[in-house]
Amino acid sequence: MIIGSVLLVTIGSPEWFTPADYETDALITLFALAIVFGLFFVFAIYKVAEARRRPTYSAKMEAEVAEALDRIDPRGHVMYNGEYWAAEAEEPIEAGETVEVVGKERMVLKVRRRG
Repeated sequence: MIIGSVLLVTIGSPEWFTPADYETDALITLFALAIVFGLFFVFAIYKVAEARRRPTYSAKMEAEVAEALDRIDPRGHVMYNGEYWAAEAEEPIEAGETVEVVGKERMVLKVRRRG
């Protein structure tokens, strides 16, 4: 659309219908808008690509440590990064023990005793 507008201003307008200074101003305005929109879209595409390369929150959680807030047998609660999480473990874990996050299923962390 922008290219079509530029071609219409420079090619399609006879001199007697559109003054030369108007054509120059219109051309500068169209190019300035095209550059601004182009830079915006390049920035937006760069940010989307950057976000896609970043690991997900779930992937970063694995192999991290948390602290058991109460007995986990098989369900309980842990403190992970200052947040309370529901947790599940295959073996009983006592309150106060340090656990390792091995996975996440919806809003429940899968943990095991660290060691």
